[in-house]
Amino acid sequence: MDIRRVQVTGGSSFMITLPKEWAESVGLKKNDPVMVVPQPGGGLLLSVGGVQAPSEGDDTEIDADRVPDSVALYRQLIGAYIAGFRTITVHSAFPLRGSMLESVSRFTQTSIGMEIVEEDENRIVMKDLMDITEVVPQKNIRREHLLVKRMVSDVFQAASDMDTERLEGMADRDTEVDRIHWMVQRQSRILLKDIGLSAGMGVDLR
Repeated sequence: MDIRRVQVTGGSSFMITLPKEWAESVGLKKNDPVMVVPQPGGGLLLSVGGVQAPSEGDDTEIDADRVPDSVALYRQLIGAYIAGFRTITVHSAFPLRGSMLESVSRFTQTSIGMEIVEEDENRIVMKDLMDITEVVPQKNIRREHLLVKRMVSDVFQAASDMDTERLEGMADRDTEVDRIHWMVQRQSRILLKDIGLSAGMGVDLR
C-alpha cells in the first residue's frame, strides 16, 4: 500500500502526487488529462484520459489438436467466454474436423455476443461484438430468476394436472437460462478487471 500525504496549494486546492511507476506504466506525460470519479464510500477512481495501458489478457487461443473431443472443445469455449476473453481463436495444424466446427457453431449460437469474424481451414477467430454496458448484470439476473421461476412452476403444474404439453420447449428455456447465466458470470469477470467500466455503468462492484 502506498500512502500519500495531502498538500494544500494556493490556500484552496488539495494535491497529492501520483506514483511514478504507475504513471510510467500507463504512459502518462506532462499535461495529459486524468479523470477523477468519486466512488461510493468516499473513494476516488483515477482514469487516464487519452492514454491507456496496454491491454493484456483480452485474447486467448485454443489448440484443437490438444483437445480430446468436440465436447471438451465446447466446454473450453464456454470457459474462455465466462473468463471474459474478448477474442477467442481455435486453431489446428490440420484442417478443422466437422465435429470441431460443429462445437464452434454451437458455441456462437448459444453464447451472447460472440461472432465468427475470421475463418479458414485451420483457424477460426471469434470476437465479442456486444457492448457490455448496454445491459447491467442486475437486469440479466432478474430475467434469469423469472425464467427459472416459470420453469419450476410449469413442472409442478404439469405434474399436478398430468399435462405434459406444459413441458414442451423446456429444453430451449433451460438453454436460455444457461446463456443468461454465462453472460452474468462473464460480465462480473470483465467488470472486476476494469473498474473504470463498472464506474461508467454505475455498477457497485459488490
